[in-house]
Amino acid sequence: MAGIRTEAIYAIAESENIAVEFVDLPCDWLGVYINLWDLKRPYIGLSRRLVGDERRERCVLAHELGHHFTTSGWVVAAS
Repeated sequence: MAGIRTEAIYAIAESENIAVEFVDLPCDWLGVYINLWDLKRPYIGLSRRLVGDERRERCVLAHELGHHFTTSGWVVAAS
């Protein structure tokens, strides 16, 4: 069975107006989802350690995107 392509997950984030970027994250965090009232739009930060590892990038991005659909805001980190 074929899985969803990484580009398709980025397309979902774009369609939901979520900013996604690679950043330096603390300790063992691989991703973070932030949706606060004073931000212009929701934000997903992906650890720079994911660059070059598309499988892990796809997994963490999908995980953080899941927070967009299942939480009411705040800061949610994946480690």
